[in-house]
Amino acid sequence: AFTPNGDSNNDTWELNGLDVYPNPEVQIFNRWGNMIFYSKGTYSPFDGTDNGKHLPEGMYVYKINPFPDRPDFQYKGTFMLFR
Repeated sequence: AFTPNGDSNNDTWELNGLDVYPNPEVQIFNRWGNMIFYSKGTYSPFDGTDNGKHLPEGMYVYKINPFPDRPDFQYKGTFMLFR
């Protein structure tokens, strides 16, 4: 979980250690399955927005693929966004 509420504490979803992979891919989806965040290569932390608009509280799905040329090797899960 993370809380992008502007208090400078836990305001982004950090993925420490991802920088050791040459071209990692990160995708985040809302509850309807729409991709709301995409990063490939150098990871920029997710700040809880989609096109500059604050996303609502709730559960989001992520897929992390450290090796995009191997789609069978992915980390999948969920996280909570609280405001």
